[in-house]
Amino acid sequence: MKFIVNQNRLPHTFRIPTIFTTLGLGSALAIIGATENFPTKNTADQKTLALLTDFPRADLNGDGVVDDVDLGIVSVAVGYGNCTGCPEDVNNDGVVNEGDLMLVRNAWSSLDGPLPPPPLPPNIVPLTPIQQLGKFMVFDTTLSNPIGQSCAACHTPETGFVGPSSRINAIGCDTPGIIPGRVGDRKPYTYNYASFSPNGVTLGERVGAYTGGQFWDGRAANPAEQSQAPPVNPNEMNNASAPSAANPGFPYSPVLVEKLKSRPYTPLLKQVYGENVFTTNSPDKIYVLFSEAIAAFEASREINQFSSQYDSSTHAVPPSNKYTFTASQENGRALYFGKAKCSQCHSSANDSELTAATNGKNVFTMFCYANLGIPKNTANPFYKMTDPSNPGHNPLGENFIDYGLGGFLYPKQGLPIGNVGPGSNGRGDFLAVNGMFQSPTIRNVDKRPYPAFVKNYMHNGLFKSLKQVVHFYNTRNLTTVPGEVIDFTLPNPYANLKGKPLWDKPEIISPLTLTNPTGAKPLADGETRPANINPNTNGYGEVGNLGLTEQEEIDLVNFMSTLTDGYSLPSN
Repeated sequence: MKFIVNQNRLPHTFRIPTIFTTLGLGSALAIIGATENFPTKNTADQKTLALLTDFPRADLNGDGVVDDVDLGIVSVAVGYGNCTGCPEDVNNDGVVNEGDLMLVRNAWSSLDGPLPPPPLPPNIVPLTPIQQLGKFMVFDTTLSNPIGQSCAACHTPETGFVGPSSRINAIGCDTPGIIPGRVGDRKPYTYNYASFSPNGVTLGERVGAYTGGQFWDGRAANPAEQSQAPPVNPNEMNNASAPSAANPGFPYSPVLVEKLKSRPYTPLLKQVYGENVFTTNSPDKIYVLFSEAIAAFEASREINQFSSQYDSSTHAVPPSNKYTFTASQENGRALYFGKAKCSQCHSSANDSELTAATNGKNVFTMFCYANLGIPKNTANPFYKMTDPSNPGHNPLGENFIDYGLGGFLYPKQGLPIGNVGPGSNGRGDFLAVNGMFQSPTIRNVDKRPYPAFVKNYMHNGLFKSLKQVVHFYNTRNLTTVPGEVIDFTLPNPYANLKGKPLWDKPEIISPLTLTNPTGAKPLADGETRPANINPNTNGYGEVGNLGLTEQEEIDLVNFMSTLTDGYSLPSN
């Protein structure tokens, strides 16, 4: 794969010699990543430009000389040549020089990882002792093997507790693990408000769908079980594991437990669990206690703040007048709860159990599962991670299919993933779960450290902006020919199409699980579903052919931006 540098975006002074305009992916990413999290300015800074005329005094390409090629690399490293205010004075010594470049280049050296661990941030609310203990553990970089990666490496506060790297979000999917070259098959699931998810996956009568659990596929029943998995995942923190009698089915890390005996927060651990915690509990039980502390932190108001513009508006519970929606945001809100059908999955307003747990506040999800027809993200490095020396490798390579909930529920019954292939009982997807993933909260979906920061969306990180997500929901079943609709209930949905589909085909095309497979338009108020439509059709009119205008898509994005925490103080 090659990365093409757009010379037209580079100031004339910084044009790159032809030999460097086409770079291998690894080299290009190492360069682009050099200024990760250091946004460029939009207007010319003549002082900085003057400094850059003989900058850097470093042989970046290793050819033995410092020349214009190195300067060209700088121009790419600071954002496709937008060098009008970069690199910043990141070491605060009063000048922009090679020291700043080296700092950022060393910090973000490649796509392979691991990424630099985020620092422990100050508390924003008072935490109980067990919550504080969990926070220390989440940000502890010594709990991986080798040391250097914390849980927070994939769940940073500045991004709404998802991936911290704009570069990786823009190009790949998952945050790299502690071992270079290892990544997971999905993007990180957010910590935000996940503690409100019902315990374990159940087919809930109250919402008529599978709900609950943790991770995209619900394989952990609760946040404590969720936090037990990354430390022993070879593609994440890579600790050796052993079977656990304290929590069967979830292995534990003996090495991590041993480390807990001598961490700076060990006295706090003993305060929370007892002075003799290490002598009165087995190692696997201590691992459970470790996970329960993390779960306590994830349930704290520091993670679940309810402090957005929405929470300061008249639409909040209780109502407030501290923030007034713009006309676009207000229209987006009306669309969200109306024509756009977002609230069918991404609202808890009509869920009595969830609203009771949140004092009436909306967590903007029901933690239900859906197959939205997301195409594969072929840029995910996981498809290339086939080396069997890695216990977490992908033996199927590019043939890997992510069955979502079907990858969890079928193995629980002793059947293969998706009930497909050797060992299948021949009944296909009889649970009707293949391709379904949990609907995460929309709160903090637009939270980012700076406006140009790229977030990725959906379980596989395919989409790179909220606008792209909304446009997919709006047009999934459409083609370039106006009025032509793809019907995914047909044996060959793409046969005889006159236009080109607007989107790649869904990873799992299943009329059993796909939301609104026929591409029906939303029902108008008072309108009923046509009699000839299968009554078991999922989500009639909810996805794929919503009929939203460009401005309505923008309004929806603007409304979702009001759900970013931090506008006010955290509330109960």
